[in-house]
Amino acid sequence: MTDLSEELSPELNLAAKLVMLIGLCDLLAAVVIFLPMTLIYELTRHTGMEPLPAIPIADYLVRIAAAMYALFGGMLVFLSSDIVRYRPAVRFLGMLAIIHGGVVFAVDSVAGMPVWWRWSEGPVFGLIGVLLIILCRPNQSPN
Repeated sequence: MTDLSEELSPELNLAAKLVMLIGLCDLLAAVVIFLPMTLIYELTRHTGMEPLPAIPIADYLVRIAAAMYALFGGMLVFLSSDIVRYRPAVRFLGMLAIIHGGVVFAVDSVAGMPVWWRWSEGPVFGLIGVLLIILCRPNQSPN
């Protein structure tokens, strides 16, 4: 990543750091791909939810979801490396994050996820989307 922090406006600098932070957090999901399912079952029990069923589709879904998060994280790290160039893509992802936040909240609610889970997932996606749209608005000067 090129260090453009001195050349960027404060808003774009914050946007680049936020996108990088989210990307790095999402990349951490790659660890789950390699965890033994026995550990994943145990971790699920500690959330207060019903344990995952010990069936192949559960294994597949956990690992594929982790791989998708890691893939998305890698893309975000890449986009953060040149926030000026990729500003339209970051704004678009912000719009998608707002929609995604609503969908995730609805799915979490219908699925009966714990209240703390519902409010810490979907609404956070949406708020991050709003923040990215504001920070990367088109009339924002790069410096």
